[in-house]
Amino acid sequence: METGIENVKKVLLWGAKLSEAIVDALVDDGKINFGEGFDIALKAVGIPFKSIKPMIAEFKDLDETERLEVTEAFAEEFDIANEDAEVKVEQAIAFILSLIDMITVKAAAKEV
Repeated sequence: METGIENVKKVLLWGAKLSEAIVDALVDDGKINFGEGFDIALKAVGIPFKSIKPMIAEFKDLDETERLEVTEAFAEEFDIANEDAEVKVEQAIAFILSLIDMITVKAAAKEV
C-alpha cells in the first residue's frame, strides 16, 4: 500500500519550525518573554491535526528513498544559530527514522 510522505513532511517540518522558534527565543537572554511565547504558541497550534492520523500510516510505509527525502526536507527547513546543535538534531531525526524502520521491519517479520 503506497501512502506517500506529504503528511510526514508536514508534521516534521512543523516540529522544525516550532523548535527554531523556541531556540531563537532562548538565544538572547535564556528566557522566553510574552511576545516570544505568543510566537511559539502560534507555531504550536499551526500543525494540521488532520495530518497526524494519515502521517502515522505514511510513516509506517516509508521506504529507504522516502525516509531520505523526509530527512533532507527536515534538514533544509531546520535552521538554528548553533550549527553543532543543528547537525545533531538533524542526525537524530535520521536515526529515529531508521530506528522506526528497523522496528517496523521486525514487527512485519513476526507477522509472517
